[in-house]
Amino acid sequence: MAKKFFSIFFIIIIAVSMFGCGDPELNLTEEEEQKIVGYAADVMLKYDSDHGSRLVDTSAARELDARVEALKELNAQLAEQEAAEQENESSENASDGNGTKEPSQKYPPEGEQDIAAALGLDGFSVSYRGYEVCRSYPYDGSSEEFFAMDATAGKQLVVFHFDVANMSDAEAQCDILDSYPIFRIIVNDNDRVNALTTMLENDLSTVDDVFSPGEVRDTVVVLETAPGFESGIDSLSLLMKYNGNQSVIPLD
Repeated sequence: MAKKFFSIFFIIIIAVSMFGCGDPELNLTEEEEQKIVGYAADVMLKYDSDHGSRLVDTSAARELDARVEALKELNAQLAEQEAAEQENESSENASDGNGTKEPSQKYPPEGEQDIAAALGLDGFSVSYRGYEVCRSYPYDGSSEEFFAMDATAGKQLVVFHFDVANMSDAEAQCDILDSYPIFRIIVNDNDRVNALTTMLENDLSTVDDVFSPGEVRDTVVVLETAPGFESGIDSLSLLMKYNGNQSVIPLD
């Protein structure tokens, strides 16, 4: 039992160190780090023989471990994708013999145009519901999310909402997490903005749960941008890379 006790504590401390050391795609605030440490303490107390039964539910610790591992893998894939895309764009935009440059890359619709189908979800629908601009998310204090996030100084969050719905009359597993999808938002057909990888429980990229018949859940894709980003938006598209496939889906 002592080994399991310290194993869980180690997992959570690794989570704090990994996400608190300046990763450009995922940064925890001091408050979030304190929450994780507090959570670790709570788990440790559950395993202390002086604090009740040894038969305890460790599902929350296992869930955190799975989320940390998935985000590590997703961050690695994001870094590889971004490096490859930057190299490709540098090549495409290189000067030709006359000193001119090719036009900026465009992102017209391509691939599967149904979000749920593009994610390989049978019996589910995924529909875009709109976006909001805020400094913090969740920001009203009503959410039960374990983690929240704040924009860094001089930045703002743009939170895109997608409803995930179980269209069947039976319980069904919605597993997006295991395939490490990569989401980007395309603005005005040519400006690509990477989505943040977050610890939010309703992050679209990390959904992995059983949905009740007909259940609908709000999920999000979060960007961090300069203030006023939204004022220049004429059109939006969702770029998805999933299981080796790419889709660019206009958001109405």
